Amino acid sequence: MSTRTIIEINHDYLAELTAADLDELKRQLASGGINPEIDPYPLRHQGVRVLGQRHHSEKLTLKVH
Repeated sequence: MSTRTIIEINHDYLAELTAADLDELKRQLASGGINPEIDPYPLRHQGVRVLGQRHHSEKLTLKVH
């Protein structure tokens, strides 16, 4: 399955991301274990948020306020 994920990384927390955090994020994304409607913060303390996920053939509308 080809899932596309849009994430937001707060630049204030960018320097705090570790290799282990990024490995965990990759693991979660690869397993499909992130559901932005239930919990959009897979790495809550690092300022990373999932804004949306979709199959590559689906349309996703993203509104930023």
